[in-house]
Amino acid sequence: MSEDVKASTTDALRIQAHRASIERQGQADLRDLELKRRDELERTQTAMASEKAKFAKDYSVQISEEAERLEDALTQQRAANTERIAQEKRAQDAEFEKLRGNHQVRVNEYRLKTEKELAQIRKDLQVSTEKLYEQARKSQRKQPASEA
Repeated sequence: MSEDVKASTTDALRIQAHRASIERQGQADLRDLELKRRDELERTQTAMASEKAKFAKDYSVQISEEAERLEDALTQQRAANTERIAQEKRAQDAEFEKLRGNHQVRVNEYRLKTEKELAQIRKDLQVSTEKLYEQARKSQRKQPASEA
């Protein structure tokens, strides 16, 4: 009986450790996605700043109409980049939510499975305890009869 309890406790600890491991992995995945998104945003912003600086240097000598045209192009490029960044962020957020949902489904499935296993172990333990108790009672009943 003590070994069953130890095994049950060991199984419960192993299940908890596995669940914690899955949760840590999910959190690490979330952090990685966020870092990738931030890195890409910084690269895009750096590229935009670099383009602006290049435009300013290359066209500073030209007439104001050309400068205005370039400024308009830069504004349009910024708008397009901003929209592209927003689209990519939405796509990454959707992917993130999908991963989170899938992870949550797996965690829930695992939790249900382990809860069922634990319930079965408890039921088996109860049945064996009842059998041992019944055997002990029978043994005690036979003992006074054999002594008499």
